[in-house]
Amino acid sequence: MDTRSLFNLFKINQDFDRRGVFLNLCGPLSQNLMVEMGGLMKTKMALEGSDAATIKKAFSVLVELNQNIIHYSAEKKTDKSNKHAGCFNGCGIISIGKQDSNYFLLSGNQVENNKVEKLRSRLVKLQSMTKEQLKEEYRSQRKKEPEKESKGAGLGLIEIARKSVSPLEFRFNQLDAHVTFFSLKTII
Repeated sequence: MDTRSLFNLFKINQDFDRRGVFLNLCGPLSQNLMVEMGGLMKTKMALEGSDAATIKKAFSVLVELNQNIIHYSAEKKTDKSNKHAGCFNGCGIISIGKQDSNYFLLSGNQVENNKVEKLRSRLVKLQSMTKEQLKEEYRSQRKKEPEKESKGAGLGLIEIARKSVSPLEFRFNQLDAHVTFFSLKTII
């Protein structure tokens, strides 16, 4: 075994500690993994004395981030032995941590380049909205028919923005001619 990789793992752990990250999951995501990750997050937050409302908000955001990766990530993996067409898991990363008195949830996944501007535009709009405007946007969106490519009612990002104590932070890093890595930060 190459001991350098063990040393690198130690360095990664130190970096997570320095950044306040206490839970990180990277790779193909699923509902089952989200439930387990949510349980670990809830336990950690409860041990730190977080109130039930904060834990509930954080769990809700975790569910939305996980759903976004599962449904919209351009990177997909499947079990090679699975013969069922369309049985793919979206790949990405979710990190949870604490900074000062707030918790943060970070997510990242690949998106197709032709979807970046629409997503960026949506996020910029959400960043500029007040809590009351976000509430109204949520109500308005619920009444609309889902978009053709949407796996839900298009409420996920609005719901995340509503639960965040500050405007959503995001970044796009183009990887190649086909995909961009999308990162999103929410503070609870």
